Amino acid sequence: MANPMVKSMQNPGNPEDKTDKTSGSPDLSDYYYFRIIDVIRDNRKIDLTQYKPTFIRRRISIRLRHTGTQTLDRYYKYLLSTPSEVDKLIDELTISVTNFFRDPDVWECLKSVVLPSIFAEKDATRRKNLLFWSAGCATGEEAYSLAILLHELLREDIARYKIRIFATDLDEIAIQRGKEGVYSSESIEGSVFMADLPLEKYFTTYDEEEGLMEVIPQLKSLVVFRKEDLFQTRTMLSVFDMILCRNLLIYIDRERHEEAFEILYRHLARKGFLVLGKNEFLTSQWKGMFEVVDLKCRIFRKR
Repeated sequence: MANPMVKSMQNPGNPEDKTDKTSGSPDLSDYYYFRIIDVIRDNRKIDLTQYKPTFIRRRISIRLRHTGTQTLDRYYKYLLSTPSEVDKLIDELTISVTNFFRDPDVWECLKSVVLPSIFAEKDATRRKNLLFWSAGCATGEEAYSLAILLHELLREDIARYKIRIFATDLDEIAIQRGKEGVYSSESIEGSVFMADLPLEKYFTTYDEEEGLMEVIPQLKSLVVFRKEDLFQTRTMLSVFDMILCRNLLIYIDRERHEEAFEILYRHLARKGFLVLGKNEFLTSQWKGMFEVVDLKCRIFRKR
């Protein structure tokens, strides 16, 4: 079945043809909404049609208030005449709430169950490649959290493995921030999981006055950042031992969840682990394809 949003984007028509059935007057809202979506697609190659329209409209409305344009048609014209607003809108659309070791119980399960299982299987088969994917990585806190945890668990044995953590997001600015690896001390020290870890072992002071810290080069070397859309994973040719896809599906139109799970399943190695956000669930079609590792933490294993 064709996605109605895609159809509207490809053939938006003339605004005069969009008529409000109750008033008989032209309904410009949908027309300019899709024109705004087109601007993002044409300027930044970001396809927003898979995301929930209600989410996108809420984010656009925030920019309407900030710019004082108030209506979609005025905002659309402002967007065309103000190139810097394109980046501001993208920032608003891709805004994320994240910090190091977010949801400590999830990381505790990874530490005690998931990663030891992966290490044991690698040792049993004499394969030393460890591949992970942080999908929708935002500014990289999740990917670096995993790198820290791997260092803590493997210690001197880490040299025995070839480790790569792929971190992808469609926000180019967020990806660049991840590559730089500079974070506020609050985002690092705010997690109870970090309380028992030696901060100076993994971070150096970047700007003491501003409270900024930088990830050490040994961690940066493990993480590969890429601008990538989940639905257009052209460069993701690997299969992964674990995929972290937390709090991404909640923003995606439910009609495309099946497609998202097909992509994630295809990129998981045999017996690979999938970690979802706590408000996300496997659809009925995919429940039989995974075994539950920890339902509360939304951790599953490919059968």
